[in-house]
Amino acid sequence: MWGPDHASTLSAKHNLASILHQTGELERASSLIQETLAKRRQYWGDDDPQTITSMGLMASILSSRGDLDAALPLFREAVERSRSAYGADHS
Repeated sequence: MWGPDHASTLSAKHNLASILHQTGELERASSLIQETLAKRRQYWGDDDPQTITSMGLMASILSSRGDLDAALPLFREAVERSRSAYGADHS
């Protein structure tokens, strides 16, 4: 049985946060992706592809909320970690 911290559960939470972001429910999206990102960092580290994806979504949500000072460093971190993990030419 999958628990609240199982990889599939965290993927579902990430996807729900993305939908909430797209529908303008920014507070709920922010809360959910913060929780998901923290768990992914805890279990798989900052360089895990799923963690990096959640970093990007968190940055997007922060940007949508108008918190560019918090969004920009997180976008930069996600890009740098992606480059390290996949190389500069990965698309």
